[in-house]
Amino acid sequence: MEENRFAGEVPVATSAPLITVIVPIYNVEPYLSKCIASIINQIYTNLQILLVNDGSTDRCGKICDDFAAKDPRITVFHTSNQGQSNARNVGLDTAQGKYVSFIDADDWIDSDFYEKMLAYGEHHQLDMCVCSRKSVDEEGNVSLLSVKDSADVFQSINHYFSNYFFQPFTPSSCNKLYLRKHIIDHSIRFQSVSYVGTEDTLFNFAFLLYGTKIGSVDKVYYNQFIRRGSTALTYKKGIMLRTKNLVAECYTLLKQENKNDEAHNAAIAYLFLFFFNYNIKQIKDHFNTDEMEIVKNEIQLIKNSPIIRRFALEILKNKKLTELLKRKGYQQSGLVATKVLYASIYCGLYHLTFKLLQKTFKLN
Repeated sequence: MEENRFAGEVPVATSAPLITVIVPIYNVEPYLSKCIASIINQIYTNLQILLVNDGSTDRCGKICDDFAAKDPRITVFHTSNQGQSNARNVGLDTAQGKYVSFIDADDWIDSDFYEKMLAYGEHHQLDMCVCSRKSVDEEGNVSLLSVKDSADVFQSINHYFSNYFFQPFTPSSCNKLYLRKHIIDHSIRFQSVSYVGTEDTLFNFAFLLYGTKIGSVDKVYYNQFIRRGSTALTYKKGIMLRTKNLVAECYTLLKQENKNDEAHNAAIAYLFLFFFNYNIKQIKDHFNTDEMEIVKNEIQLIKNSPIIRRFALEILKNKKLTELLKRKGYQQSGLVATKVLYASIYCGLYHLTFKLLQKTFKLN
């Protein structure tokens, strides 16, 4: 582990590499101008700004064109609506920067976001630089999601998987600066959210799988706006199946790279556990008693999946995962309850699985 020599201010970059900023845009007219303004007003100015208007039906397209007419760094793409993942991939196909950044169109960044992230990334020759994040909802409530270990540098991908990847904010691709060569060399792209449920998580899993050096800066430079109707707060049927696809895609990557070891399997197993629990919470928040049959059907479908059973077994036997859960605050009773639940999934005991879920999450 490299010693942190910059406990205070992040060092200022001495060179000016190009950073490509990719913004996928769909029907966010009330928020878009603030987002774009926060990018063009950065202290660090050597930016290629790619605005991908993903078939918006409001005035987003005109807002993009108006900004582009005033700033030659901006290029606008008007595409048919194919989703955020495709919009980001359109940007990646055109990106020219040494580094790439993804900004969601209803969020904004502090004016020194690129200056500080680039300086730290360049100094430590990072593949990925991560910063803390602030979330603000429509009522003005603020929550801070801070990275662990101020300005730490991770030499080990397994260490990052086990200790950092599953903090609440880290699967996001927006509070990060990526080395584009790393993306090109390994042909990393975003898959459709309708297929994997969380395209950011899979993208970052792939990036970390191939990466050699990742660092974090314990400063808040990225601001996420939590609005009603955003994809993060909208339940859609089939989330259990999308989690199954996410787990399967991650496992395929491991096998392709011959990294089918205990630490990496523990990462996927925890990913499965994390999103399975998240799915149940979403179901609880969005469904009532009359619709519970939908929940039962989704659980029945995934219980028959070999990949789900494989990682349910991983949750039961993987020692690294057990250690990780303890570090996350799981008490012995919680560990036992978790293992009983996933034992029922592994054994295909559908009725027991659902009864345990009803009790654990207080479903109707």
